[in-house]
Amino acid sequence: MRIIGGNVLMLTPITAAFFLLVSRYRPWMALGLVTCVCVAIETLQWLLATGRSVDIDDVLLNTLGAWAVYLLLSRYADSLRGWATACRRASE
Repeated sequence: MRIIGGNVLMLTPITAAFFLLVSRYRPWMALGLVTCVCVAIETLQWLLATGRSVDIDDVLLNTLGAWAVYLLLSRYADSLRGWATACRRASE
């Protein structure tokens, strides 16, 4: 169960960053980028034979976590952008 939770949460920060950067223009691009990152990680594990198992479940769970973050952030995107703008103005 711990491994499943880790896989679901592993790409959460990357998903949030991609979503906040590109969601205004192409919201699905953030999910595509996260999926590509996840596949790249698994491919590198397979190519480098790091002793870690390569499993499609990791890709699916990471993508599921990315979708969950996407749905959560899309619901609160406007308030997050407003908060980010206010923080940026306050730091100037």
